[in-house]
Amino acid sequence: MLKIAVGPGGGNRDGPNGPRRHEGLSAAHVELDINGLSMHSYTVVKFPPPYASVGFGETEYSQILKATLEMDGLINKHSAIMDKYDPDKKIALVVDEWGGWYAPLPGSNPGFLVQQNSLRDAILTALNLNIFARHADRVRGANIAQMINVLQAMIITDKEKIVLTPTYYVFKMYVRFRMPRSYR
Repeated sequence: MLKIAVGPGGGNRDGPNGPRRHEGLSAAHVELDINGLSMHSYTVVKFPPPYASVGFGETEYSQILKATLEMDGLINKHSAIMDKYDPDKKIALVVDEWGGWYAPLPGSNPGFLVQQNSLRDAILTALNLNIFARHADRVRGANIAQMINVLQAMIITDKEKIVLTPTYYVFKMYVRFRMPRSYR
Protein backbone atom coordinates (compact mmCIF):
# COMPACT_ATOMS: atom_id res chain seq x y z
CA MET A 1 0.00 0.00 0.00
CA LEU A 2 1.28 3.44 -0.91
CA LYS A 3 0.56 6.83 0.62
CA ILE A 4 -0.79 9.11 -2.11
CA ALA A 5 -1.64 12.68 -1.08
CA VAL A 6 -4.51 14.52 -2.73
CA GLY A 7 -3.09 17.03 -5.12
CA PRO A 8 -4.17 19.29 -7.95
CA GLY A 9 -7.26 18.77 -10.06
CA GLY A 10 -6.52 19.76 -13.63
CA GLY A 11 -5.86 23.24 -14.91
CA ASN A 12 -7.72 26.45 -14.24
CA ARG A 13 -10.93 25.36 -15.97
CA ASP A 14 -14.19 25.51 -14.10
CA GLY A 15 -15.24 22.03 -13.13
CA PRO A 16 -17.96 20.47 -11.02
CA ASN A 17 -16.29 21.87 -7.89
CA GLY A 18 -15.38 25.27 -9.30
CA PRO A 19 -11.88 26.47 -10.16
CA ARG A 20 -9.12 24.41 -8.62
CA ARG A 21 -6.18 26.23 -7.06
CA HIS A 22 -3.61 23.70 -5.89
CA GLU A 23 0.08 24.41 -6.07
CA GLY A 24 1.16 20.77 -6.13
CA LEU A 25 3.81 19.36 -3.84
CA SER A 26 4.90 21.43 -0.86
CA ALA A 27 7.50 21.05 1.87
CA ALA A 28 4.72 19.73 4.12
CA HIS A 29 4.07 16.86 1.71
CA VAL A 30 7.73 15.90 1.68
CA GLU A 31 7.80 15.88 5.48
CA LEU A 32 4.79 13.50 5.50
CA ASP A 33 6.92 10.86 3.77
CA ILE A 34 4.36 10.25 1.02
CA ASN A 35 4.89 8.04 -2.02
CA GLY A 36 2.92 10.14 -4.47
CA LEU A 37 0.83 13.19 -5.16
CA SER A 38 -2.37 12.79 -7.14
CA MET A 39 -3.51 14.95 -10.04
CA HIS A 40 -6.50 14.52 -12.26
CA SER A 41 -7.56 16.22 -15.42
CA TYR A 42 -10.27 15.34 -17.90
CA THR A 43 -10.26 16.30 -21.54
CA VAL A 44 -13.12 18.78 -21.67
CA VAL A 45 -13.12 22.07 -23.53
CA LYS A 46 -15.43 23.76 -21.02
CA PHE A 47 -17.79 22.75 -18.25
CA PRO A 48 -20.47 21.53 -18.41
CA PRO A 49 -19.25 19.52 -21.40
CA PRO A 50 -21.06 20.78 -24.51
CA TYR A 51 -19.68 18.31 -27.05
CA ALA A 52 -21.44 15.08 -27.91
CA SER A 53 -19.67 11.73 -27.80
CA VAL A 54 -21.24 10.84 -31.18
CA GLY A 55 -22.29 12.88 -34.18
CA PHE A 56 -19.53 15.45 -33.72
CA GLY A 57 -17.93 17.48 -36.49
CA GLU A 58 -14.35 18.25 -37.43
CA THR A 59 -14.26 21.34 -35.21
CA GLU A 60 -15.29 19.41 -32.09
CA TYR A 61 -12.94 16.58 -33.05
CA SER A 62 -9.93 18.89 -33.34
CA GLN A 63 -10.78 20.93 -30.23
CA ILE A 64 -11.03 17.79 -28.09
CA LEU A 65 -7.67 16.48 -29.31
CA LYS A 66 -6.08 19.90 -28.81
CA ALA A 67 -7.45 19.96 -25.23
CA THR A 68 -6.01 16.47 -24.69
CA LEU A 69 -2.53 17.76 -25.44
CA GLU A 70 -2.85 20.19 -22.50
CA MET A 71 -2.03 17.21 -20.25
CA ASP A 72 1.63 17.65 -21.22
CA GLY A 73 1.67 21.25 -19.96
CA LEU A 74 -0.12 20.31 -16.74
CA ILE A 75 2.42 17.60 -16.01
CA ASN A 76 5.29 19.98 -16.80
CA LYS A 77 3.80 22.61 -14.49
CA HIS A 78 3.23 20.25 -11.58
CA SER A 79 6.56 18.47 -12.08
CA ALA A 80 8.39 21.82 -11.92
CA ILE A 81 6.67 22.62 -8.62
CA MET A 82 7.42 19.14 -7.28
CA ASP A 83 11.07 19.43 -8.40
CA LYS A 84 11.53 22.39 -6.02
CA TYR A 85 10.69 20.22 -3.01
CA ASP A 86 11.69 16.81 -4.34
CA PRO A 87 14.60 17.24 -6.80
CA ASP A 88 15.47 13.53 -6.60
CA LYS A 89 11.94 12.65 -7.80
CA LYS A 90 11.30 10.22 -4.98
CA ILE A 91 7.63 11.24 -4.90
CA ALA A 92 5.56 10.17 -7.88
CA LEU A 93 2.99 12.28 -9.69
CA VAL A 94 -0.03 9.96 -10.00
CA VAL A 95 -2.59 10.99 -12.61
CA ASP A 96 -5.49 9.40 -10.75
CA GLU A 97 -8.26 10.40 -13.19
CA TRP A 98 -8.08 11.24 -16.87
CA GLY A 99 -10.14 10.68 -20.00
CA GLY A 100 -12.67 12.33 -22.26
CA TRP A 101 -15.75 13.91 -20.73
CA TYR A 102 -18.59 14.73 -23.07
CA ALA A 103 -22.25 15.64 -22.76
CA PRO A 104 -24.41 12.72 -21.57
CA LEU A 105 -26.13 10.73 -24.28
CA PRO A 106 -29.62 12.03 -25.07
CA GLY A 107 -32.26 10.18 -23.07
CA SER A 108 -29.81 9.05 -20.39
CA ASN A 109 -29.76 10.19 -16.77
CA PRO A 110 -27.33 13.18 -16.77
CA GLY A 111 -26.00 12.12 -13.36
CA PHE A 112 -24.85 8.76 -14.75
CA LEU A 113 -22.42 10.40 -17.24
CA VAL A 114 -23.26 7.93 -20.00
CA GLN A 115 -21.45 8.58 -23.25
CA GLN A 116 -20.47 6.61 -26.32
CA ASN A 117 -16.89 5.80 -27.33
CA SER A 118 -15.34 6.41 -30.75
CA LEU A 119 -12.05 6.33 -32.62
CA ARG A 120 -11.54 9.90 -31.41
CA ASP A 121 -11.35 8.42 -27.90
CA ALA A 122 -8.79 5.88 -29.06
CA ILE A 123 -6.60 8.74 -30.30
CA LEU A 124 -7.22 10.66 -27.05
CA THR A 125 -6.10 7.59 -25.11
CA ALA A 126 -2.95 7.08 -27.17
CA LEU A 127 -2.02 10.76 -26.84
CA ASN A 128 -2.36 10.60 -23.05
CA LEU A 129 -0.45 7.32 -22.72
CA ASN A 130 2.39 8.76 -24.82
CA ILE A 131 2.46 11.90 -22.67
CA PHE A 132 2.60 9.79 -19.51
CA ALA A 133 5.44 7.68 -20.95
CA ARG A 134 7.45 10.80 -21.83
CA HIS A 135 7.15 11.89 -18.18
CA ALA A 136 7.86 8.48 -16.64
CA ASP A 137 10.55 10.02 -14.42
CA ARG A 138 7.76 11.72 -12.44
CA VAL A 139 4.46 10.13 -13.58
CA ARG A 140 4.55 6.62 -12.18
CA GLY A 141 0.83 5.92 -12.15
CA ALA A 142 -2.05 6.93 -14.39
CA ASN A 143 -5.62 5.66 -14.15
CA ILE A 144 -8.28 6.22 -16.77
CA ALA A 145 -11.29 7.62 -14.92
CA GLN A 146 -13.86 4.94 -15.63
CA MET A 147 -13.76 1.33 -16.76
CA ILE A 148 -17.40 0.41 -17.46
CA ASN A 149 -20.36 2.40 -18.85
CA VAL A 150 -19.30 5.88 -17.66
CA LEU A 151 -17.32 8.66 -19.37
CA GLN A 152 -14.51 7.21 -21.50
CA ALA A 153 -15.35 3.61 -20.67
CA MET A 154 -13.26 0.71 -21.85
CA ILE A 155 -16.29 -1.59 -21.70
CA ILE A 156 -19.94 -0.80 -22.37
CA THR A 157 -22.65 -3.16 -21.17
CA ASP A 158 -26.39 -3.52 -21.69
CA LYS A 159 -27.81 -6.29 -19.49
CA GLU A 160 -26.01 -9.45 -20.70
CA LYS A 161 -24.45 -7.72 -23.74
CA ILE A 162 -20.93 -6.29 -23.71
CA VAL A 163 -18.83 -4.34 -26.18
CA LEU A 164 -15.14 -3.53 -25.93
CA THR A 165 -14.57 0.09 -26.97
CA PRO A 166 -11.80 1.67 -29.07
CA THR A 167 -10.30 2.87 -25.77
CA TYR A 168 -10.04 -0.77 -24.61
CA TYR A 169 -8.13 -1.73 -27.74
CA VAL A 170 -5.59 1.06 -27.30
CA PHE A 171 -4.89 -0.21 -23.78
CA LYS A 172 -4.56 -3.72 -25.18
CA MET A 173 -2.02 -2.49 -27.76
CA TYR A 174 0.02 -0.74 -25.04
CA VAL A 175 0.22 -3.77 -22.72
CA ARG A 176 3.49 -4.86 -24.28
CA PHE A 177 5.09 -1.55 -23.23
CA ARG A 178 4.29 -1.79 -19.54
CA MET A 179 7.07 -2.23 -17.04
CA PRO A 180 8.01 -5.90 -16.48
CA ARG A 181 6.96 -7.22 -13.10
CA SER A 182 10.62 -7.71 -12.11
CA TYR A 183 11.17 -3.92 -12.25
CA ARG A 184 8.14 -2.90 -10.16
